[in-house]
Amino acid sequence: MKTVSGLISLIFASSLFLSCSLKYDEGSESKNITPELKFENLQFRRYEDEKITMKLYAEQMEQYKGNGSAYAKKTSFETWDSEGNLTSEGSCILLGMDREKETYLLFNDIVMNNIEQNFKIYAQKLKWDSKTNQLTSSADEKIYLLRDDVEMEGYGFSASGVSKSFSFEKPVTGTITTKDDQEEGDQ
Repeated sequence: MKTVSGLISLIFASSLFLSCSLKYDEGSESKNITPELKFENLQFRRYEDEKITMKLYAEQMEQYKGNGSAYAKKTSFETWDSEGNLTSEGSCILLGMDREKETYLLFNDIVMNNIEQNFKIYAQKLKWDSKTNQLTSSADEKIYLLRDDVEMEGYGFSASGVSKSFSFEKPVTGTITTKDDQEEGDQ
């Protein structure tokens, strides 16, 4: 979950970085439906103590002035720890960001690889809430989770960045491979 929070903080930081002092007509009603800024092939890197901590790429990004939202298309990210070790990587087709609510919506072909905790998530819709440090899916959204010797899928996924735990609302199906199973397969 540290990776997810790193990604989200990067996206939030990038949207702040992208803010600009351009002056628009304050009375304009189109400010909520017309992007304030548009970027193509955006590459953002964040450094701390002269070491890279995050990298974000988006094929296209739009930022809206009226409601503080931003949207990125074909997005990928990577995060590193303070020793320079890659901790996570991921991608999605569409990313929606609401800076006021500090929520982020990921859509379509989502892949999140938490190298630090050794698990991968595959999904089509996920929501990250920075205030509560929660990654969730809707009750009808199927999530695939792979970790070491566990492969599972279920609905109503929820993961906590605070407790570093996850759960599913509905029954889960999957496979757990034990050492005995692996030894039998070797024979």
